[in-house]
Amino acid sequence: MTALFTPSRRRAFALWTGAALLLAAVVPALGQSWRSDGAVAGFTAGAGFTGVTFRCAAAGRVTVSFSGFPGRLQAGQAHTVVATVDDTAFVLEAIARDAGSGSILVVDGALAARAGFIEALRKGRSVEVAGPLGRYSLPLTGSGDALAAFTQGCS
Repeated sequence: MTALFTPSRRRAFALWTGAALLLAAVVPALGQSWRSDGAVAGFTAGAGFTGVTFRCAAAGRVTVSFSGFPGRLQAGQAHTVVATVDDTAFVLEAIARDAGSGSILVVDGALAARAGFIEALRKGRSVEVAGPLGRYSLPLTGSGDALAAFTQGCS
C-alpha cells in the first residue's frame, strides 16, 4: 500500500496551500485603489468611488465628497470633517447630502483652495477621515498619479 502523503506530495501540498493563502490575502486588496478619469478622482473599492472623491464642478472648481459613514445626517446641515494625512490635519467645512441609505459630506470650492490637501494626499501614506458619524482610514497608494491627472483635467 502506498502512503497517501509521501514527502514529495507533502511538499507540493504545502506549496499549493501557501500559494492559495497568499492569493486570498492579495485579491481583496486588488479591488481597492486610487484612480482618476480626468473629471473624477478618488479611492475606489470594486467598481465605484468611495471614501474620498474629488469631482470637477467647473473650470477651477471642485467638490470633495466624504462617504462611508454609517447613519444619516440632516441634508443641508453644516458639519466639520477632519482629514488627517499622516500627521497633518485638514479641517474642512462640509454640507450633508442624502446618498441612498446614508449621507455624504460635501465640500465645494476652488481647486486652488484645496491644493495643500491634494498635495498631502498625493505624497502621504494614509488618510484618516473623521466626521460627526465616525471615522475611517484609507491607504494612499496610487493617489499621487490619480490626483495629478485629476488636477490637470480640472484646471
